Amino acid sequence: RFAFYPLCSPFTYPEATMATFGGPLDELVDFNTIECLNQDEAYPVANAFTDGDEFLASHSTPELLVKVGFIHPVKLCGIKIQGTEEEAAPQRVKVFLERPQLELDQVETEEPAQELVLDPEHALGGTPVLLRTVKFQHVQSIQLFVGQSGGSEQTRVERIRFYGQPALKAELKEFKPPVC
Repeated sequence: RFAFYPLCSPFTYPEATMATFGGPLDELVDFNTIECLNQDEAYPVANAFTDGDEFLASHSTPELLVKVGFIHPVKLCGIKIQGTEEEAAPQRVKVFLERPQLELDQVETEEPAQELVLDPEHALGGTPVLLRTVKFQHVQSIQLFVGQSGGSEQTRVERIRFYGQPALKAELKEFKPPVC
C-alpha cells in the first residue's frame, strides 16, 4: 500500500510538512532584490533573513512593506514571519505576488493573493503559516505588507523564511506524446 502525501498537506503540521516536502528556500532568495519600505535604518530588512539576535524594525508607524525576489521561480507552501515580542510582533500581513513596484499607499486598494492573521503561535513561536498553494505555484517575487502589530507603534520582525520548492518549468519543445 502506498500513502499519498500532497505537497504542503494541511493534514500534518506545517513545520513537518515543509521539512519533508519542500524545505526552507533561503538559498533561492535573491538578496540583491530585498527591499523594505518604512524600515528603521538602524534595523534593516537584511536582519530578518539571517538567524541571530538582530531584527527588522519599522520606522514611524507599525507598517512595513517587504519586497523579496527569488533567483529562480519557486512554489511556495508557507511563510514564517517571527516577531520579537508580543506587542511589536506582526499580526496582519497582506501577501502580494509579482508586484515589485508596489508602494505603501497602494496596499489598501490592491487585492492581495492572501491575507494572513498571525496568532502568537505563528508570530512568536516561529511556526510557518500555510499558503493557498494554488496561488503560489510559480513565484518570482513576493511582497509582504505588515499593516498591524500587537499594539506597539513599532513592528519588529526577527525572522522571515519561505518554505516550498523550486518551481518546475516544462519545456514543450522536448515534449513527446506517449506512444500507445
